[in-house]
Amino acid sequence: QVMPLGGVKVDLGSHGELLGIDSDYASHLHVTNRVILDSDQAKQKVPVSLLQPLDSAMHSSPALPNLPVDGGAQVIWMVGEKEGRIAYQFSRGGHEVVIDAESGKVLSTRDRRVY
Repeated sequence: QVMPLGGVKVDLGSHGELLGIDSDYASHLHVTNRVILDSDQAKQKVPVSLLQPLDSAMHSSPALPNLPVDGGAQVIWMVGEKEGRIAYQFSRGGHEVVIDAESGKVLSTRDRRVY
């Protein structure tokens, strides 16, 4: 699965009629890393403080030590227009956390509770 692209959105009217369709995709994608960490190893890289990977010296946020880490599906995470990285996608306390499968670095964090 290519993330965060690769979705299809279908809008239907109240009678089931098609109002619109939209999609995004990545063509000619170049994957620039390899898998070194497995899902369990990557899970250990999910930070307790969700701002920690950005710059722990500059930011502080409430710690989430008792919240479980769920998920671990392997995805291709887009980091540029044509560049993707093999990664693992996790969830902790309503936050999506994407961990690079080669370096173990956090590629993305997003509060999934905000629409």
